[in-house]
Amino acid sequence: TAVANDGTDSGGSATDTVETENPLEGQDCTIVADGGSVYGFCEDQVTWYTAEDICDDAGGTLVTINNASENAFLLSTALALRPDTATDGNVAWWIGYTDEDSEGNFEWVSGSNSGYTNWNSGEPNDAGFGGEDCAVLSYFGGDWNDLPCWFSFSSYQTFICEFD
Repeated sequence: TAVANDGTDSGGSATDTVETENPLEGQDCTIVADGGSVYGFCEDQVTWYTAEDICDDAGGTLVTINNASENAFLLSTALALRPDTATDGNVAWWIGYTDEDSEGNFEWVSGSNSGYTNWNSGEPNDAGFGGEDCAVLSYFGGDWNDLPCWFSFSSYQTFICEFD
């Protein structure tokens, strides 16, 4: 079973502790419920493709971030789980945003039409490593960066699943 949120929802309102089933049983994930969604913050260091498969197999998707409040909630939870997220450029969380199908045209794997983005200055830039097509959260404190989808080394590439 699960884990509760920090006592506020993504809009800043007080919430109750929520207990829920763990859809990611067997993975190194912390389950947090907020705002009608259940999130799995998974510390397995895998490629974006593997993260997407894990989320999909569990009945969810890599997270879709719909607004600044949700981004802030996800960042605060990531910081609580991995304080080095704020200071170590090698800590990042895969999210479900990719332009692999059409360079420069990022889409949410959930199919959402969310227009919210929070790119770091100069991103996305598709620079280096033969192309960068998959997005991460918390690349130095909550902004997003594009990275190669096949990265899975060091402390990079933890990931967040979302279940509605």
